[in-house]
Amino acid sequence: MRMGRAHRRLLRWEEIEEKHGVRRNTLKSWVRRGYLRSRARQGRAYLYLEADVLRCQRDRDAGTAPLRATR
Repeated sequence: MRMGRAHRRLLRWEEIEEKHGVRRNTLKSWVRRGYLRSRARQGRAYLYLEADVLRCQRDRDAGTAPLRATR
């Protein structure tokens, strides 16, 4: 499966909250549980792959635990 350019985009938590409605505490929880990992840093901010965020959000909405993040 090929990812579109939009899904390879790296986003800061503020952008994720604004664009996808995922709150910062939810992101922190996903990171702590190993469902999501940052892919890069911009200054002091962590950047997350949009496709990873969408995967976690889709799994949460389906009522299943998101899969663990892979490298």
